[in-house]
Amino acid sequence: MKELFNTLLYSNTLNFLLMVVLFVIVFKKIDIKKAFISMRDEIKTVVEKSENEKNLALKELEHTEEELKQLPEELEKIISDAKESAVNISKDIEAKGEEELKKLEKQAKKSIRFEEKKFYELLASMTSTAAVDLAKDNVVEELRKNPSLHSKFLDEALSELDRVEI
Repeated sequence: MKELFNTLLYSNTLNFLLMVVLFVIVFKKIDIKKAFISMRDEIKTVVEKSENEKNLALKELEHTEEELKQLPEELEKIISDAKESAVNISKDIEAKGEEELKKLEKQAKKSIRFEEKKFYELLASMTSTAAVDLAKDNVVEELRKNPSLHSKFLDEALSELDRVEI
């Protein structure tokens, strides 16, 4: 019997049968079909999710490519708008400069006229003062040369004073 037990113990057939029985018991408890279905569903979900992400990425890539195609046109428009704006600003600055120049010219002309008027008044004052001084000097000189004129002028001044009523 010991021999039979040793033969059975070391026999590959018995070991194989024990392994098969053990697998059957384990597989009945585990429900391998359900595990494979679950794994298959998980893999299917991951693949679908990957497909969706790939499609979204492709759509975004297409959108980005479209934007890149429009980029030169947009840049051209931006540059064109900037040039137009610069021209308008330049014209505005030029117009304001011309307006300011006209104001300055007007003020300068007004100032020149005022200074001319002041100069003419000063010149007239100086001329009249010089004329009065010259006339006075002439009268004094004539009176020195001819003392009889002195009496005549005094008589005329007194008669003028008499005519004035106070």
